[in-house]
Amino acid sequence: MRVYKNVGGDKTSYIYFGGQPIAEAHEHRGGSGVIDWSDYIYAGSRRIAKHDAFEDDLMVTGNYTGQNGALTAWCNLPTGSSSQPYLVRAGDQINWRQAESPGTRGGIYADIGDGSNTTWTTYDTDGQLTNSDTRDGWLWVSRTFNLASYVGRSITSLHFGADQNTAAGSWGIVVNDVVIRNNDGTVIPLYTSQPGVAPGCYNTSNTTIDSTARHLDGLQAQTCHSSLTIKSSLIFNPSTQGMG
Repeated sequence: MRVYKNVGGDKTSYIYFGGQPIAEAHEHRGGSGVIDWSDYIYAGSRRIAKHDAFEDDLMVTGNYTGQNGALTAWCNLPTGSSSQPYLVRAGDQINWRQAESPGTRGGIYADIGDGSNTTWTTYDTDGQLTNSDTRDGWLWVSRTFNLASYVGRSITSLHFGADQNTAAGSWGIVVNDVVIRNNDGTVIPLYTSQPGVAPGCYNTSNTTIDSTARHLDGLQAQTCHSSLTIKSSLIFNPSTQGMG
């Protein structure tokens, strides 16, 4: 059975089997022809996972003159289901995916409640500086930032962008699936493909900067990831903790 919904020109059709929705197709308004497909996975009568054949991510790009000092270009990460300041617990880590254009050096850093930050002193589990990854060429990499050194301290804000090691010329960085994960199984999503996010950014005058929530339809996402499987996620109610 197929059910249709039309809200302000956004058309969504739902496909049902055995009384359960098993897929949906969302056609964007304006006659663009872009259709986003989602499939649902069940264990018995319980829906346990969702597979999206599209992706939204956070992208920031610019052009650095190479003059008048080093580049600084950072954007604020959404807080998601977390509130800030966030009190770091034993077992916490930040996980995310990122990709950079050739010559770009960037990543994520955190502001700490005592006025310090994590730039140039913290490394991911691959040995890369958390704010200055060298793996460019638009290669998607998964990164883990162990927060063991910050247990009992507060994170007041998180940022993503490009740092002073970025080469002159066009630069760009994309991040997605940013979460705080604890070894007790708690997951706090910060940015996980939410559409329409417009992060605030700051930069030095020697670079332009443009930030956007980039939308990739199925074909674009397949090209970007070089894979037919775009994105799957478990469906759960994320836990949150008290913030100090």
